[in-house]
Amino acid sequence: MRNYTSFLTLLPLLIVGCAHQQEQTSAPGQPGPVGSRPVQAVPAPAVVTNQFITAFGQHRVGIWTVRVPEEERTVEIGAYGGFDMPSAWRAQAGWFVYVENEQRVWAYDGDRNLLLFDVLKNPDGGPAGSTGNLSGPTKFSCRVPGQVLTRLSDAARNAINRND
Repeated sequence: MRNYTSFLTLLPLLIVGCAHQQEQTSAPGQPGPVGSRPVQAVPAPAVVTNQFITAFGQHRVGIWTVRVPEEERTVEIGAYGGFDMPSAWRAQAGWFVYVENEQRVWAYDGDRNLLLFDVLKNPDGGPAGSTGNLSGPTKFSCRVPGQVLTRLSDAARNAINRND
């Protein structure tokens, strides 16, 4: 009788343990055992595109960190931990930073200085370098987006158009 009592005490624990194990191994998004909630898949982060920054401070946009301190009025743009700090760029009325996508960021000082920061990617999608390339103010490795061109001064736009 003692063996039956031990067995009957352990049987519910064994059943609950097996049900719990089955719930943990259910595929994401698939229903588990009756009464359990389905496991929700975590969506991939959205790719950041076409975002303007016009306020001083530090901003994080996708892989990019953009710093434009109000006191110094300089720009620092980095990806994957490295920063480029061009010495000639100083924020003036009309300045902006435009995050085009995960590969390119444009910084305009409000006068004539437009810069392009770009990160080269390996075929596997990872960064080829920690800081990438810096080009400008009139020659770039790609076409200047229309969203950027329309915000430039006439002098800056004309200088870029002469080099196309």
